[in-house]
Amino acid sequence: MSVLLLLILGFVLLGGLALGIAVLVVGKGGGGQKDPYRLAVLLVTEIQLYNQELLDRARREKAISRLLGDELGRSRRMYEKRIGPDARGTHFDDAVLRILAQGDPELLGAPSPAERPS
Repeated sequence: MSVLLLLILGFVLLGGLALGIAVLVVGKGGGGQKDPYRLAVLLVTEIQLYNQELLDRARREKAISRLLGDELGRSRRMYEKRIGPDARGTHFDDAVLRILAQGDPELLGAPSPAERPS
């Protein structure tokens, strides 16, 4: 059985604030080529869910890497911990560009020290 990543989004309204919940389910076995990208998408989507207001500001200021650098760094480290160097590719960066920067590399700005790959 290959690694299975499952993203379950649930939203709960608490005093006008929508909270998103993401769940990661991992099975045993050797994963396929899509597994590293799925994990990257999950981690980047969590950044988007929990930091929407800051992300909106970061997009306006074209400073996603600077304003979300700590979150990006934490998620990148988690990604690198779970995905071996030979399978990483550019999946994490691709997910950041597609999801957070909506495909526009100018919105990323310069990378912050916390977000730079190790």
